[in-house]
Amino acid sequence: MHLKSRRPLVILLAVACAVPLAASREAARETAAAAPQAAREFTAEDMLKVSTASVLDLSDEGRRVAVGVRRAYDNAEVDNRRFGDPTYVAPSLVKVMVIDTASGTIDAPFKDLVNVRQAAWSHDGRRLALLTVANGRPPALVIWDAERKTLSDVPRTVPVAAGSGLDWTADDARLIVSLRAPAQDADAAARFKALTEGPIIVQSSKDPFLDWDDLQRATRTRTIAALNPASGAATTIVADRKISSYRVTRDSRLVTFLEDVTEKTDYDVIGGTMNALRAIDIVVERRARSPRPRISRTCNCAGATTGAPSRMRRKERSSSRASTMPGRARSRRGLTRRARRKAKKRRRTKARGRTNRSRSLSARSAATGQSS
Repeated sequence: MHLKSRRPLVILLAVACAVPLAASREAARETAAAAPQAAREFTAEDMLKVSTASVLDLSDEGRRVAVGVRRAYDNAEVDNRRFGDPTYVAPSLVKVMVIDTASGTIDAPFKDLVNVRQAAWSHDGRRLALLTVANGRPPALVIWDAERKTLSDVPRTVPVAAGSGLDWTADDARLIVSLRAPAQDADAAARFKALTEGPIIVQSSKDPFLDWDDLQRATRTRTIAALNPASGAATTIVADRKISSYRVTRDSRLVTFLEDVTEKTDYDVIGGTMNALRAIDIVVERRARSPRPRISRTCNCAGATTGAPSRMRRKERSSSRASTMPGRARSRRGLTRRARRKAKKRRRTKARGRTNRSRSLSARSAATGQSS
């Protein structure tokens, strides 16, 4: 009975002692957190681990944004001996994050770091297409479904170029990409190896192109096609050409591209290029159907990269290919309809002037004969 009467008193004393002890521990934690931490030197490793974020693409409605976070620490192994090799892919590994701009939710489509060349949201903002590359492996196309949080591979039925662009069609049913045969890349790599490891290298100005200049233009040979991300089937839009760059309109009906028509190495401008600006009006159906070229516009673009067009003309499908030489810029075939009418009017005016002068001379000679 005596022990039972003391038990509540012991419990009360224990609780009374525990509360101040807990409060003192919490105050000690706050004091330690507020106290300044010991200074630490900023090392080279810390500098390499600084993260840099860059926007890969933003959805049309602004709801989702794809971001690539890169650290120099993850991309330190660069093979400088292969710079100049058009098939070499320099390391640019990033962590891909998809951020919901309304809620701040972050999704990571890939578990590991990847080298992303292109990223494009579909027009409805539900799917993100990404083009990833790596040395020793063919480029890969993947689709991230933002609604289902799933990542799927596009079947590799055609060889997508490592430097391809990435654009969705207006109906979000296909992707506009550029294709390049693996044999072409293998040939370019073999030429680079011969130039860097060959026993004798001869560069002659008598050749149209110097070997290094011609090698850098090798990767421009490619095909523009519409790719079905579900089946991997591709429909050719522009056949194999030397394409410097290209763009697709938002409604996916017009493809404009710069075709490299350089005839020889430019010794005045390093890497100087003459491009022909061309545009193709296409129709990409929902079904697997070949696009129909409607109109092609060409112009001479002389310059280091793009240049300014000196003339432009409309060419129907049945007409012959327009010449892209600068000497043909003032050709009669290249003049517009209005310019042809003006030229014809000037010729008529000159002809009338000559006729009037001849008549006046005849009249003068006749008057002189009568007076004599």
